[in-house]
Amino acid sequence: MLPFEFLALAISVIMGLAITRLVSGIGLSIRQIRSKKHYWIHSLWIFNILVFLTGLWWGLFKWSTKEDWAFSNFIFLIIYCIIIYLLTDFLVPLKSNSNFDPKKYFLDNRKFFFGILFLTIIMDIVETYLLEMEGLRTVPTLFPFIFIPLSILALGGFLSKNIKINSAIAVLWSILILAYLFNGLISLK
Repeated sequence: MLPFEFLALAISVIMGLAITRLVSGIGLSIRQIRSKKHYWIHSLWIFNILVFLTGLWWGLFKWSTKEDWAFSNFIFLIIYCIIIYLLTDFLVPLKSNSNFDPKKYFLDNRKFFFGILFLTIIMDIVETYLLEMEGLRTVPTLFPFIFIPLSILALGGFLSKNIKINSAIAVLWSILILAYLFNGLISLK
């Protein structure tokens, strides 16, 4: 087994658990619509993080061409994935019942969620520049123009309890992350 294959197995388990958590959150959101307890900001964040996580996971594949691995690279990427999993933990409950209130859950976990989201963005910035230093990829042109605003939005969500501000942050996040991923898809052609 090559070093990246070994690492990819660990990454896939952790990221797979995170995606499972988000997909169960989508099911939860659909059930909430039927029970009239739906909170659109919570549902939008589930979507946002699913899209974000998919892009992050895809980006981790750039490490597959690295031949010489240091333990520090391995530890960094595992910690990065664990932080991503924790992000999903503060967004989607492990178990929910019929009394689950998505608005209360989101607002109760808002500081943890946005704090970990900010940390995830910082880890992604470090990981992106590590890839460049290792000669595995160049930093995409739009990267700083997207990830600096994303980090500001995460800090704004952490600092503000205002529902209107949190609504705007969720919508702006969607626009930025979809624009970045869409641009990446176009540049692959």
